[in-house]
Amino acid sequence: MCYHLVTMSPSSTNPILARLQEILSEMQSQNRGRGLRALARKLGIPAPTLSRILSGRRGLSLAMAQKIVRGITEHPAERRRLMKAFAVESPRSTKATRYRYLELQELETLSHWGHGALLEVLRGESGIRSLHTLSLATGMPEPEVERLLGDLRALKLVSYTIKRGWEARDVHLSSIRWEGESPWKRVHRGYAERAVQYFERYGKEEASFQGITFLASASRLEETKVRIREFAEELADELAQEKGDTLYRLNVQLFPLGKARAKS
Repeated sequence: MCYHLVTMSPSSTNPILARLQEILSEMQSQNRGRGLRALARKLGIPAPTLSRILSGRRGLSLAMAQKIVRGITEHPAERRRLMKAFAVESPRSTKATRYRYLELQELETLSHWGHGALLEVLRGESGIRSLHTLSLATGMPEPEVERLLGDLRALKLVSYTIKRGWEARDVHLSSIRWEGESPWKRVHRGYAERAVQYFERYGKEEASFQGITFLASASRLEETKVRIREFAEELADELAQEKGDTLYRLNVQLFPLGKARAKS
């Protein structure tokens, strides 16, 4: 499961995307040498990220929408209008969202790491009939696979028919807004335990465990979290362009080890 920011499907009526397209067209008409990269620099976001947003390959998160709006207008009233329209447009979108928030009750039900693993496997290869196949793909026992599929089916995230087998909706789920809640902690504890099991059993084979320790100001924490999420989304999008054969999990951990000694 990819735990991302909530996003909405690209839509021609999305006011922020429409305004971005207008600004890009204006820049290109004034100077053919100025285009997407120049606009990305103006907004302070990577050009590949802006390209994916404009092409519809990446949804527009709340944090990213706020950043873009701050970059395209200095007028408070215009900023409020765009963000209000964005908030209204998002739930009304008739297209399926690529990422969506889980409600807390849903997260309570889907708080096992295997829920996300199964959903991702079925997104990549629909029509799997055998529990044994899903067990091999995720490393979970068949009874556990069957139980977790029942949870996903109850929330209509997967379906099963004799003719087509197990199939999943083309969505990623997000639990970002429930950081700190107990089911969120269970999900990530499960992934952490899985990582330790893999490291102890296989070492570096097909995995990479790296870390950096540094001193930094706590005032940069929120900005850092946003950049980490953007990086994770971009890397996942890039790697998922080709048909995959192995289920991977990318965890980027950022947590305090302690406090630096106060100056006397």
